[in-house]
Amino acid sequence: EVQKSPSSHTDTVSVISTYNGMAWALMAKGKDIMAMDTFRKALNESKRLVPGKYERCKADTYNGMSIIMATRFEKLDLAMDSCQKALDIQKKTVGPEDASIARTYNNMGNITQAQGRFEAAISWYRKALKTDEGVHMLSSSTCNNMGGLLHKRGDLEEALSYYNKAL
Repeated sequence: EVQKSPSSHTDTVSVISTYNGMAWALMAKGKDIMAMDTFRKALNESKRLVPGKYERCKADTYNGMSIIMATRFEKLDLAMDSCQKALDIQKKTVGPEDASIARTYNNMGNITQAQGRFEAAISWYRKALKTDEGVHMLSSSTCNNMGGLLHKRGDLEEALSYYNKAL
């Protein structure tokens, strides 16, 4: 098998990143089907990558797909599968405390919360917070998500604590 030169991997990563950006813009415009098709183009491009550090962009694609599947199409099981694929790639390609892993855990928390599996959601949010210590932007979002979940469950004091941490 012929190995591609690093520059061709860089070019492929650039194409995948561009498709991912286009998909996000299409989703923002409410063109969800086109966005999903664009994420699929990114995945198709990712087949050209040799497994390793360049695969990180493939994980970004899976995370994007999971958000559309969960929030726009309400296909929560498929969204969770997509997150798991992202997480599997991230665990192989980035360090265990990388912000991208925390973001995936947060997405998994959102999905399990939407499924009504609150204990599982709390577990994912806690993993996100533990992984993401020191990166306030994501921690803030996760704390807000945790506060909202605890509020729904009636754990108001703990919800207020997480809402305050989000600030």
